[in-house]
Amino acid sequence: LLQAEQFGADFEKILRDAPISVFLGYILEISLEGGDILTIDTKTGLYKLVISGEEIPFHEICSGAAKAGLAQLIGEQKYAMVYQMIKRWVTARRKKEEESEMAVVSIELHQDQDNKWARPLLEAFAKKIGKRVVLHSGHGSCHAPADGNAIHIFPYSTIVVDAETDYGRADLFGVGGRRRSAILVKEEEILKAGGVPLKDNHGELYGEACGAGGLNNLFIHCNLFYEYTSEDKSILSKILDHYAAFLSDTKKVKEIVAASRARETKIAAESKGKYIKLCTERLREESDEREEEISRKENDVQTLSQTITGLYRLIASLKAKRLDDAASIAASAEREFKMLKEQAFVTKVGVSDESVWVETTEVILKDRRIGRFRIVLNLNRKIFACVNLDGTVEGHHHPHVNNSDDVCFGSAGDEIDKMISNYQYFMAICRIWSRLNSYGEPFVPVDHWPKATKASLAKKKDKLRRAS
Repeated sequence: LLQAEQFGADFEKILRDAPISVFLGYILEISLEGGDILTIDTKTGLYKLVISGEEIPFHEICSGAAKAGLAQLIGEQKYAMVYQMIKRWVTARRKKEEESEMAVVSIELHQDQDNKWARPLLEAFAKKIGKRVVLHSGHGSCHAPADGNAIHIFPYSTIVVDAETDYGRADLFGVGGRRRSAILVKEEEILKAGGVPLKDNHGELYGEACGAGGLNNLFIHCNLFYEYTSEDKSILSKILDHYAAFLSDTKKVKEIVAASRARETKIAAESKGKYIKLCTERLREESDEREEEISRKENDVQTLSQTITGLYRLIASLKAKRLDDAASIAASAEREFKMLKEQAFVTKVGVSDESVWVETTEVILKDRRIGRFRIVLNLNRKIFACVNLDGTVEGHHHPHVNNSDDVCFGSAGDEIDKMISNYQYFMAICRIWSRLNSYGEPFVPVDHWPKATKASLAKKKDKLRRAS
């Protein structure tokens, strides 16, 4: 208080309502509700508002006369009035967000997808389970589960990567009608991806449930939202009734969620071991080839005395290239796996007998939000693929990646294939990430993707700074 006497009586007015910190004798940091922070530089008159860890741009707080009035209050050192003005704005913002969250049903289908008939069914379903429902667009491919407490429904989608599509059965839950486009996946693929297979009363697989928040993501394999028929409405109604009954068994749901988390933990632990084993086995093959080469050359030495000096030099060179033992191989692979997991853009790492894959943070390219990616290295075919987890734009995962997995990375594509052939998986993944964040001659222009907010661009710059 003694240090801040220069701020006058306004300082005490704020203290009655909120904690204040003072830095360098002229910077005020006022704590708002919910951990939000208002910072005022009393020398320059600049102010900064941070809500939920995100800095709010000045133009979003106020504009025009209100902005000029706020600057005048700061200039006159009327900080209590500044505080009350910002507090009212934050309260109004939170109220608006809460009202948006309270909407019973949110439908986010494409414009060409008919949805009017579905709203009454979804509203009845939301009322039955007592949660908000969000219906997302289906695009016939893999989609990452959504976070939050709401129920998220993804028609014509799955959590299984590289799933195929074709015409599915004409009947579900005993309802016939036309054959519909559908995702074709197997139960074991769903379980491996962390989902729970869902079947109708005839044992026919119709989708899966997943989500760390209590299996609150429903993926429906068939396409119910094109060329609407009355059978589509009947099938969706029965799917929602079946899913509601599934969720109502809270004990079973908790057991499934616990088992799923345990399985994910086990898979994460096994991935490290598989990665080390994979690298060890492949490098051991190279070591065995060198040993065979040494043996052949030693036999040549016995029969070709005229070349004995040169052959011994070659033997010495080959022996120098031996890997010491399996322990050194494992140690090298472990270091590389650790480096891969510590990359700022990597959110998840997976390894199988045939592939190494990672999931990434969001790619922001020329101020456009391209999306989060899964990068897959096919170790048998020595090729790679890039799948946009947030969906495609005009059938393209990226300005340089179409829906047929054709990648236009220029000469970098051949370099990446060569890295995979040489078991340089870490370097290959980093190179692919670099190309995903570069822009040249695209299949589809980057401005077809949604524009990033200033906050998103600021986050990207901060991540790049921390990564460097």
